[in-house]
Amino acid sequence: MSWRRNKFNVSEPERRTYKGRTYDSRAEMLYAQRLDLLLMSGDIIDYVEQPRVHIAGDLRFKPDFFVIEPTTAYFVDVKGVITDGFKKICDAWP
Repeated sequence: MSWRRNKFNVSEPERRTYKGRTYDSRAEMLYAQRLDLLLMSGDIIDYVEQPRVHIAGDLRFKPDFFVIEPTTAYFVDVKGVITDGFKKICDAWP
């Protein structure tokens, strides 16, 4: 059985798997690898993959990463394609 790309041209699973986890995209996997290097170097304190965030009403968001630095913390969503759903979340973000 051959593997087919989806509408967003995502790489085959073998090319986007890191530490036993298959990421939604190769770019997301590479970002996770970068975060691990930053963690080992002490530039970040920790990171959480796919945290659940309540924005407003029934609007929920699951970014790819929540990054914790010594003086700040922030969400990261690795995007190759900006979808209508993501635009809606950006518009509603406080």
